[in-house]
Amino acid sequence: MRKRNEERQAPQDEQPQQNPMFDAEQDEQPQDEQPQQDHVFDDEHDQQQQQFDDEHGQQHQSEEPMFLGGPYDLSVLKDYEHHIAINVWNGQDRRALKVVSNGKKQDKFIDIRYHLPAQIDHWINISGLRHLRRCSLHMIDGNMISAFAKRWHAETSSFHLSFGEMTITLDDVRGLLSIPCTGEFFTPPANVNEDLAIVAVVELLGVAYDELVTETRTNRGASYSFEWLKEIFFKKLHERRYDCAARAYLLHLVGCTILADKSFTLVSAKYLFLFQDLDSCGKWP
Repeated sequence: MRKRNEERQAPQDEQPQQNPMFDAEQDEQPQDEQPQQDHVFDDEHDQQQQQFDDEHGQQHQSEEPMFLGGPYDLSVLKDYEHHIAINVWNGQDRRALKVVSNGKKQDKFIDIRYHLPAQIDHWINISGLRHLRRCSLHMIDGNMISAFAKRWHAETSSFHLSFGEMTITLDDVRGLLSIPCTGEFFTPPANVNEDLAIVAVVELLGVAYDELVTETRTNRGASYSFEWLKEIFFKKLHERRYDCAARAYLLHLVGCTILADKSFTLVSAKYLFLFQDLDSCGKWP
């Protein structure tokens, strides 16, 4: 009887020993398999990425750039062949930049301490351009300007520097020049020729037709010289035609600063239309 009871108890004793082991194996199996699958997936992803990088690198190594030292892809910088960087890369001497500042022209136009008539002063305030009078420099570091000019790309409107790209924003212009950068866009008349330049000055500056014909022919185009605008300013100031004097002053101001061109002594006639209506000329950014 005692042996039979032990035999009956034996399966009961053995069963609890087998089940925990069996259950533990079942519980541990998914935990062991899951990291292995993730590891395999990561290896495959790394291999694919490495293969892509190798092919991409070999493609660039096998391709000869159109311009040595330049970009492989010219879809953005389409005018790179005309950029000064090519001459610099080839060791060619670049033409020295001619850097001109119109600060002295502003000083000769009118003394900054001179008190303008109240009406002219009012229109200058409306335009928002008063601070341009103090922004012109008398001396400029030509080497620094040349260094930035070599790195400027007009197609992206940015400087390509060793650490990345930089650009000049409207907020920079507002902060440095203290002029407004919000408002309506100005669209000058199309095809401003000598005839239209003459008509505009007759109406807006009150100049005789014969006098203006001589000025435009001397300049060989639809533009006015700074010296001539200075003469018109003082002439209209003496005649108390303050609206004409204000337009001559403002046109000279923008021509010497933010709208200067390579002529260094002229301003385009199309900018006179900015000040056609002096009471609302501040709407242009």
